[in-house]
Amino acid sequence: MKKIVLILLLSLLPLAAPAQRTKALPRQKVTTLVSDFSGEYGFEVVRVGRLGLGVVKAAMRKAIRASGDDEAAAAFKIISGVKSVSIVEYGDARPQIKERFERRLNRMLDDVDLLMEAKDDGTNMRVFGVVDEDGGEVRDFMAFSPNDCVLICLYGSMSMRELARLMKD
Repeated sequence: MKKIVLILLLSLLPLAAPAQRTKALPRQKVTTLVSDFSGEYGFEVVRVGRLGLGVVKAAMRKAIRASGDDEAAAAFKIISGVKSVSIVEYGDARPQIKERFERRLNRMLDDVDLLMEAKDDGTNMRVFGVVDEDGGEVRDFMAFSPNDCVLICLYGSMSMRELARLMKD
């Protein structure tokens, strides 16, 4: 379900992003926040850095070449500029800890322009990112859903053109 929501958000991002210029995401502050809470009960944190992502990308590239799957190749082009990934899932955390995490994260994001917000059946997903001046790339993409207790950070860049082309097919 979360993958479907993320794909839906990514498909709508090309429509929303060029309309506004965003302020930089506080990458270091978010990284520190995630580190502060990573030891808490119920917080599951997955981080994949440049080296780990490089290994994953090499394996993906090889599998895509072997399969000849054009759609997978197009999707790979989108994520090829991503340098690191952090995913936080905190659904099993105590309510006070969830509230403290969300309050600190929301304070950090107050100064960042929201690219898009999606609400569906009580679920709320907010998407942040830095869009370059011509709307060609989005950097440091972040999706946050307090209802699902999920934070997804993709640090690096993604081509808006490739993203729009993939979603059109």
